Amino acid sequence: MEMFLSVADASRILGVTTQTVRLMIRRGDLLVTARTEGGIHLFRRADVEGLASQRALHGERRDALTEQRARTLEGAGVA
Repeated sequence: MEMFLSVADASRILGVTTQTVRLMIRRGDLLVTARTEGGIHLFRRADVEGLASQRALHGERRDALTEQRARTLEGAGVA
């Protein structure tokens, strides 16, 4: 039987906030496999673990707050 994960589960595995997981969904970095009747996103464990491995190889570990700060600095012409 296939194991599905919630946003909170995915955030723990990826080492990011739940807000960052939602950002990953919007950017297309993480595929939503299913949704519950209540609208909760569900992911395949293999997809989340694969993304975690890929991020580890590339040294990616920016959370949503870091992303927001980077966008703010870019908008101010600092970055």
